[in-house]
Amino acid sequence: MPRIKRTVTVLSAAAAMLLTAPNAYAEVEPGGWTSTSPSFNVQERGCGQVDNLTFTLTCSTGSGDQRAERRYATYTGGTRQFEGYFRIASMGGTRVSLKQTFNESASGPFFMLAGERGGRLYAVHGGATLSTAGTVGATVRVNTGHQVGSEDPRRRPSSRAR
Repeated sequence: MPRIKRTVTVLSAAAAMLLTAPNAYAEVEPGGWTSTSPSFNVQERGCGQVDNLTFTLTCSTGSGDQRAERRYATYTGGTRQFEGYFRIASMGGTRVSLKQTFNESASGPFFMLAGERGGRLYAVHGGATLSTAGTVGATVRVNTGHQVGSEDPRRRPSSRAR
């Protein structure tokens, strides 16, 4: 069986990949932002590999737990804005999870952003298309806001030329 290599290169982390920006390119929530650099743990499972800001899945299987991600420290209050960039270098499969905002007090995430082959970026829960800018090789800017206690974090994926 040929080994298909799926590589997701990001300029900020995958999964919980996005860092807070002091003056966001386009604020999701109004002003008063303070830049932070939260601690994180690298998570590699199955065929997942992390090398600095390059996240790779070296197999094409959709079964099992395949992860290459940063898991940032849990926050318990306030409103957070996360901004980052990603670039899908190649996609051997049909979909890849790109960003997750988890709900520590309940099962499942508040929000998951995923990409499909062909460039569609969508909300995993509900399936709403958020952008079509996630084509292989394109650099995409993602900006989300989350208010603790809110069930629907705002998301603003957009394409930005590099």
